Amino acid sequence: MTARRTRPYLRFACCFGVCLAAALLLLEATAASRGAVDFSVDGWQRHVAFLTDPGLEGRALGGKGAARAAAYIEECFREFGLRPAPGLGARLAFPVSLDLELPDAENRNSFQVAGPASATSLQLRKDYQPLSFSGNAKLLNRQLAFAGYAIADPKRDYDDFNGLDIRGKIVIAFRREPQERIADSRFRGLDFTPDASFAAKANTVAERGGVALVLVSNRLPSELNDELPPFSASAGPGKLPIPVLLARAAALAPFFTEQGVALQALLRQIDREGQPHSFAFPPGYRASLHVTLKGKSAEGFDVLGWKPGQTDEYVIVGAHYDHIGYGKRFAMDPAAKGLLHPGADDNASGVASMLELARAVAHGPTLRRGVLFVAFGGEEHGLFGSAALLQRASSWPVHPAQSGLPALPGHLAGMINFDMVGRLRDNELFVAGLESAPSLIPPTEQAAQAAGLSLRRISDYPYNMSDHGTFLDAGIPALLFFTGLHPEYHTARDTADTLNPEGAQSVLAVAYETLLFLADSPGDVEFVPGQDPAVQRNLREIASPSNPFQQE
Repeated sequence: MTARRTRPYLRFACCFGVCLAAALLLLEATAASRGAVDFSVDGWQRHVAFLTDPGLEGRALGGKGAARAAAYIEECFREFGLRPAPGLGARLAFPVSLDLELPDAENRNSFQVAGPASATSLQLRKDYQPLSFSGNAKLLNRQLAFAGYAIADPKRDYDDFNGLDIRGKIVIAFRREPQERIADSRFRGLDFTPDASFAAKANTVAERGGVALVLVSNRLPSELNDELPPFSASAGPGKLPIPVLLARAAALAPFFTEQGVALQALLRQIDREGQPHSFAFPPGYRASLHVTLKGKSAEGFDVLGWKPGQTDEYVIVGAHYDHIGYGKRFAMDPAAKGLLHPGADDNASGVASMLELARAVAHGPTLRRGVLFVAFGGEEHGLFGSAALLQRASSWPVHPAQSGLPALPGHLAGMINFDMVGRLRDNELFVAGLESAPSLIPPTEQAAQAAGLSLRRISDYPYNMSDHGTFLDAGIPALLFFTGLHPEYHTARDTADTLNPEGAQSVLAVAYETLLFLADSPGDVEFVPGQDPAVQRNLREIASPSNPFQQE
């Protein structure tokens, strides 16, 4: 589980029950027709024992231990009889950057803005800084343009670039989306759309000929923190095509004021009217920037196992297999840095559960929807593996005749994620994301009751708590199964002997019934956007962005 995004989500609460009679009847019929599945405690423990072996060195991203873990999972899928994913294969590789540095020297990283009456050199890390997945470039004396939120979405009848020529220019834009605090706005209400991601904004600018993007950070005076987030020492999956900087609103506001534009007033006008107010700066306004990021290039992997369904729809069941190695980053116990962090609960327990569920599904009957089992890489650094998969899965063609590829799944109906499911205590099972798919509440609650567990819904909308957050951000129903935090989290004490294998079998029983409903239900699984993500957004302003596909 991603360390730096966990703390805002410790406030667990039980929500009121939702009664959907049709869903319950379907669940009862499904359970009766398929019978109970006896999940193997011994098999689950064998998976955990392998993944926590000292020879895997804590399964750090880009290391030999993570590669050995990926090979083990791939072999398990093969033994179960699962197929490689059509068009993607048994593994999906994605590039990452590790041990990133941001040189301070003037000729390495710099940013200057100049108008007819003044010139300012912004201070690195105080006034601005490149994102860790920014492209490198040196741009001198370039013209400027302001492009609202850097969004062009014809489906929502919104285009910040309409009538604006940004070819060869450095573009300034706001982070996130317009009208984000208005429940009935065109941008999916209080939730974010993919247009809010760093990658979407940068690609939109690059496609129109812009040479760099400067995003105004902390743009509202009511937000919690007016400092820039810390620079992330890792990034993935991949880099952006142009330099992308975050800049404090306070550092840029005088530059706008000089030509009679109040930055905060401009923001309020766009949000109030729901219409772009983009403009090109006069020719006398120029900017120069130099971005140089240094780091180690590596490769991460997702491991894929495919069980075809009866239709072109599918669901994903996932768990991340990477951990934090010897604790040089993300360790919760500073004194243990340099010691092996086995990651038994986080997340050998989740991978073992995913593998045992894969075994059951592989040996069971064909479901209405296909099931894609995925062991994600790079979760600890910023949900890299799930972002890489979603970018590929969203472009899978449905018809082989059009693509020249084998028959491929089409519509992704939903996702189930296991992260830290090995420490069941007091028979309490936490599930996040149920509010995103109300039709999944009755079957999950009923399955928990049958397994003798108390189901506790994590009511705070779980943005980026683990890999399921990637799918929620994309508008896909997604659940997280979780047995709670503990003092051994991200420490060298997270060892196999601290786990509760029998409790994990109870969690598996609940997840299996939920998966059957998700994969066999005849209708669409309706997605409901987050109801109150404003708190999370404010808290995430101080989190370090490391994934270009994150929805802000």
